[in-house]
Amino acid sequence: MSLLHQDPTEEMDDAARGEELTKGTSHVLIAGVIAAIVVTIIIAVYVIAGQKPPAITGEIEQVWVHPMHTVTSGFDASGAPIPQET
Repeated sequence: MSLLHQDPTEEMDDAARGEELTKGTSHVLIAGVIAAIVVTIIIAVYVIAGQKPPAITGEIEQVWVHPMHTVTSGFDASGAPIPQET
């Protein structure tokens, strides 16, 4: 006797009735869509609640410019200026 062909005269417990206990799983697609919507809403609330405004806000009143690189003529070992090569 195989597991698929059991005698109906024997008493079976609830765990052996597999098919009868899984009748409620036909709405998997609807449950998946609802779960996706709920997770999306939770993620959106988490992201929106975690946003912070900038620490310092205001207007730019003045800009100071400092030269970072200047081209100078070269100096020889004795300190005399030498012409720049192009």
